[in-house]
Amino acid sequence: MAKESRGQRLCVGIIGLIVGIGIVYWSQNYEREVNATDRWRSTQGLITHMEIAAVRVIGRHADSTGHRYHANVTYTYRVLGKDYTSDRITYGGMSDKDRAALEKRLNALTDQKKRVTVYFQTEDPSKSYLIRPTRNVFIGYITYGGMAIAGICVIAILHSLFGMLFGGGGSRGRR
Repeated sequence: MAKESRGQRLCVGIIGLIVGIGIVYWSQNYEREVNATDRWRSTQGLITHMEIAAVRVIGRHADSTGHRYHANVTYTYRVLGKDYTSDRITYGGMSDKDRAALEKRLNALTDQKKRVTVYFQTEDPSKSYLIRPTRNVFIGYITYGGMAIAGICVIAILHSLFGMLFGGGGSRGRR
């Protein structure tokens, strides 16, 4: 029974470690993206396609009909005489469970002639957003949470491995 319990703890520890590292990786990518966009320049672009698509989801992220709404936008812009096309609105996209609220946010990006401000990476103008990602204190907490999960799981993995290799260990002790 104790060997089985240690093996299960080891598996859960490894899965938790992978999840913790994944959380840290995602949050650090977000921070890098936010920091990079501080140096991006802007230009005028033109919306060529704009729609709101309904996607069926389950849970609190859906409206009363079970849908969440995603903005799909395509726009063109010119940098140093070269034309570019993109569909990136912001980091992670733009969605909402309230279709009217999403439509309002989407319409706020453009004027009557479908012109928009496009933020583009100066080194590679093909990378662009209509909305710069913003700093979010919550992302820092997510990073620390991922680190805590990973740290706890490393301890659980080591505890299980030492118990398997050297016998004993574990919370039950020797009998």
